[in-house]
Amino acid sequence: MPQPQARPAQRAALQAYLRWILAGLMLAVMISHESADAQPTRSARFLSAGALHERLASLERAAVEAGRHYVMGVLDTLILTKDPHICIGADVRLDLVVDLVKEALSKNPQMHRFNAASFVREVMYTHFKCT
Repeated sequence: MPQPQARPAQRAALQAYLRWILAGLMLAVMISHESADAQPTRSARFLSAGALHERLASLERAAVEAGRHYVMGVLDTLILTKDPHICIGADVRLDLVVDLVKEALSKNPQMHRFNAASFVREVMYTHFKCT
């Protein structure tokens, strides 16, 4: 028996709530780690892809973990919101996603000025596009 679909208003409310959670998670990650060699001009609005790259490429364990947790938050949000363009199988592990993001950040320094969550989403779209 097919399950009833959520009403558009309920779905919109859930998506807004999940976006709020993602924004809070991103803010928490930004606040949780400020490295000694951090750029003095960081955006208060979002974590840049460059700042995420700094964390993932850092030699400091705490910085790398902050970057991994950020990627995990974006991945969780994509899964929870059921992005129709990205199909993430149960076998996909965080280490794989972090490695893909880190590699893409290294190969695309011109993208470092953009929003890190958007960059992670695009990496996911590239590697886990629904067919």
